[in-house]
Formats: sequence, structure tokens, C-alpha cells
Amino acid sequence: MTDKITVGVFWVCDEGGSMGVIYDKETYSPDWQSDFGDEFIIYEKGHCEVWGKLSRKFFGGKYSNYLYDDFPRGRVTYDKEEGVYMIDFDGKLKAKFSAIKAKIYSLFGLEKAVWQVDNHYKSTKGRFNA
Repeated sequence: MTDKITVGVFWVCDEGGSMGVIYDKETYSPDWQSDFGDEFIIYEKGHCEVWGKLSRKFFGGKYSNYLYDDFPRGRVTYDKEEGVYMIDFDGKLKAKFSAIKAKIYSLFGLEKAVWQVDNHYKSTKGRFNA
């Protein structure tokens, strides 16, 4: 078992011809107990809650005039019972899946994960919505 678990949220933003990832992550010990139960280790803040701060911090703030659900987004969670990372994401990201997968693995320090489309993460802006 690993000695640290990294979980978080991310967005794939792509206005203006370039694609970048805005993200936030937190690291926990494997025995950490969430307020949401003890089966999963999750990043407990919502996308809406952290978007304002993060959108101003990344890429010189160029995405700060957008809403939190304008771009495809996802969440990295750890399933303690199965010992695997799970990544829920907007299905529109499948168009560039291999590049996005590699980027998320790098940002969160992952080697593998179970990826699953979550229809809750629908976006309206960017080339993925063209």
C-alpha cells in the first residue's frame, strides 16, 4: 500500500487554440477518514467552490471570466476497499483521451486508474463542445 493518497479536481480548458489543465489536489494518509464515509478518500471541495480562485491562479487568469461548468472537468478519488484510483470525467474528453490521461496521471502522480464517464460533469464551452 502507498504511504500517501493524492485526490483532487481538474478542468481541461481550451479556448484560444491551446489546451491547459486547471487543477487542485490534496494528499492524505491511507487511513484518513472522510466526513462522507470511510470507503473512499475524496477531495471534499466542489468544483464550484474552488473554480474562482483556481481560474485566477492558472494561465494568468485567462479563464477567470468563465463559469466552473463551462469546460470539461473531472475528479480523482481513491477507493480504499479496492486499492485503486477512480477518475470521473466529462465524456467529451474522450476526443483527446490519451493526451488528457497522461497529463492527469502526471499532475496527480498516478500510474493507473479506473476512468469512468460521469454525466454530472457536462460542459458548454471550448472545442470539445463544438
